[in-house]
Amino acid sequence: LAFNMEALLDNESRATTIEHLHFWLNSKRLHADGASVILVGTRLDKCASKDDQDTVHQILKKEVHVLKGSRLMSNHKQFYKQGEKYVYFPVDNKNMNGISALREVITNAVENAEYTKEEIPTSWLCCLDYFIKKKKDFLYTTKVCDYIRSKCGLDIDNFHKML
Repeated sequence: LAFNMEALLDNESRATTIEHLHFWLNSKRLHADGASVILVGTRLDKCASKDDQDTVHQILKKEVHVLKGSRLMSNHKQFYKQGEKYVYFPVDNKNMNGISALREVITNAVENAEYTKEEIPTSWLCCLDYFIKKKKDFLYTTKVCDYIRSKCGLDIDNFHKML
């Protein structure tokens, strides 16, 4: 979840920035509860001092209450505040500062996630092909269910598991 560090440090725009973070973290909790979160602070080029970084860390810890209970990926590679891991990754999009540490954490998180080790039946690909070929905004469950039973060899239990 990306946020503008410059806006978070600015007294006039801080409340709006925090409100946006709350919205997206609550949305994540609603739609993907249990999924890991990586907070990415942009505009490192404008907020490069250690004091700015520490202030962003403290604001996030204090103001973004939704972080409690989230599987937050902490930044342990480059950034610390008195031995405490930052709760975000500061990055500079212009000269790529902080990007490699962020990329490494994302790669490790995906490689170590349980869902990436789960076996998926190849018959599900038949269903995916069907969905793609239809080129529609939605499909009726009954029609999809009939198709996958007859063409993909899936029973109703596997159909619901796939969805």
